[in-house]
Amino acid sequence: REESDYISVTDNAINIVNSGIGFEKYLGHEINHILIDEFQDTSITHYKMINSIVSEWMNGTNTIFIVGDPMQSIYRFRQAEVNLFLDIRDNGFECGFKVDSLTLSSNFRSQSNVVDWVNRNFSSIMPSNDQKTYGGVSYSPSDAVKKSNNGQVHTLAFNDEMAEAKYLSEFIANYSAKNPDHK
Repeated sequence: REESDYISVTDNAINIVNSGIGFEKYLGHEINHILIDEFQDTSITHYKMINSIVSEWMNGTNTIFIVGDPMQSIYRFRQAEVNLFLDIRDNGFECGFKVDSLTLSSNFRSQSNVVDWVNRNFSSIMPSNDQKTYGGVSYSPSDAVKKSNNGQVHTLAFNDEMAEAKYLSEFIANYSAKNPDHK
């Protein structure tokens, strides 16, 4: 039984790009549409593969749907380059394939008190404009869809991991004892 991991799959894809054969010929069928999630964590290697595919799409019938949030980039995770996201958003692909960018601001997950706190605090921490030289992503505020239920945001600082672990385990135990039906 053959097995593949992230590195071997990536290496094989790079070999296809470098061979000049192209993904469509290699796969034996056309690629008409691509969906990529978490694009903010794309590496240069993956970008080259995507650019190779879309470079053959200049006829206007193919689509690529890219989803990502540069503020959520896990910098350098698997060689992620958040600037690739920013460049494609602003200029399209290197091969000339253009994109239409939409910025969504509605937050459906968090209540308004949390969203307001994050907007207030992170707008002063993050740059007001993208700083591509060092991968600085500008802050983009959100609009809360959910109203507050009078919850609060607490920030805590710990001197070491053990103090943090002790506090969290005690907090969870106390909360669970007071709220046995909450899952």
